[in-house]
Amino acid sequence: MIDKFKFKEKEYAEAIIENGFISKNLNYELKLLAKYYKELGYKPKKREELLYDFCEKNIENFSRVLYYKKLIQYSIMQEKKKIF
Repeated sequence: MIDKFKFKEKEYAEAIIENGFISKNLNYELKLLAKYYKELGYKPKKREELLYDFCEKNIENFSRVLYYKKLIQYSIMQEKKKIF
């Protein structure tokens, strides 16, 4: 399924939002979501909130404390490097 979206990050991000995580690479998919939300014009705090909401819906037993530095903060920092 992931090959379907190669080089189509915007479509991939939209599919993630619609279907939840597609692969087991959560870091990559959260980074795509962070970039997608940035492209839509959301400020960093709002992007962080949207990523938390997404994770709470799509990761069983999600804990903000356990996942913060590992996923959310990493994703927000990585998306600053480049845009679609």
